[in-house]
Amino acid sequence: MTSWCCDWFNLSVEYAGDKGITVAASYKAGVRAFYLIARFFDPEIVEEFSRVDERTGRTKWPALIDNKGYPVPLTITMAKMVRFCPGCGANLERLISKKRPEFDELVEKHRQYFSPG
Repeated sequence: MTSWCCDWFNLSVEYAGDKGITVAASYKAGVRAFYLIARFFDPEIVEEFSRVDERTGRTKWPALIDNKGYPVPLTITMAKMVRFCPGCGANLERLISKKRPEFDELVEKHRQYFSPG
């Protein structure tokens, strides 16, 4: 495991894809960056609830409706690019440039959990 800037960041990177607040690496459109991820459900729950039932044509996610009868989206994951470590304040762009091969390896590992839209 590559050591990044602090214990908090190392653990957050290690737990990418799990429920809770974690950190994922991404490389898209020529930009290498870390993202702070907030996942509200275990991956197994997301997978199970997202399957479409052949009989009903619906998923298991509850249909949320506001008081005017409009559907309300259910957020299951949020992501925000971070330039500085939330744990220690280290400049993450500098860290990425110093450890580019390790970062690119991490991107491949995290691709299954996160791909920014």
